[in-house]
Amino acid sequence: MKKKLIFSLIILLVMINHLSTAQYNKGSRFWLAEGTFTGSIYLNSSLGDRKYTAGSYFDKDFQIKNHTITIAYKNGSFSANNKAKGWLVSYNIIFNQFTSSQKSTNSYSNFNLTETNYTHAFNGGYFIDKFIPISKSLAIYGEVLGKIGFSFNNGKGISPAHDIHIAANANLGIRYFINKKIFVNGQASLANINLQSLTVNDKTSAKVDISSIMTINTISIAFGKSF
Repeated sequence: MKKKLIFSLIILLVMINHLSTAQYNKGSRFWLAEGTFTGSIYLNSSLGDRKYTAGSYFDKDFQIKNHTITIAYKNGSFSANNKAKGWLVSYNIIFNQFTSSQKSTNSYSNFNLTETNYTHAFNGGYFIDKFIPISKSLAIYGEVLGKIGFSFNNGKGISPAHDIHIAANANLGIRYFINKKIFVNGQASLANINLQSLTVNDKTSAKVDISSIMTINTISIAFGKSF
C-alpha cells in the first residue's frame, strides 16, 4: 500500500510538472494583443523668480506633455522548450503638447500659447522570448526584439517631417495564465537602440539613440492565447 501511494505521488508530480511547462514546450504556439503607454510632463515656472521690466512684473510658465500609446500584435511559436520566436506589427501615436503663458501686472502683456502635434509610426519586426516557468500559471521571460518602420507627423508648431527607423529592444516581463489557454503579460523595457533617417523640409539627417528606460512611466499589458 505504501509503495502504491509513493508511486501515485510520483505520477502526480510528473503530471503537475508537465502542466506547468506544457505551454512552453516545443511546437506550442501563441498570439497576443499588446498595449503600451508611456507618459511624461515637464513643468517650468518663474513664479519664484519674478522679472521686473518697464514698470511691470512678469511671471512666465511653460509645460511640456509627451505621451505615447502603442498597439501591437504578436504571433509566435516555440522552436525549443521555453524558447519562442515570432513576428509582430505595431502602431504608435506620440502626443506632444507645449503650453506657454505669461502673466504680468500689465494686462496688455498677458498671453497663452498652446501647440499640439502628433507623430504616427508603423512598424514590423521579429522577436525572441526566453521563458523561465515558475509555477503552473506563472513564468518570467526576457525578450529581444528588432523592428523596422516609418513615421510622419502633423500638428501645430512643427515642420512636416517623416523618417525611416530601425530599432532593437531588450525587455523583461511576466506571463500569467488565467486558464490553460488564456494569458496576460506585464512587461518593462530595459534598453532601446534606435537608428533613424529623418527628413525635415526636404533635408535628411541621421541619428542614433541609445537609452535605458526601465521606469514607472512605461506600462505594457498584453492579453493572448496559447494553442
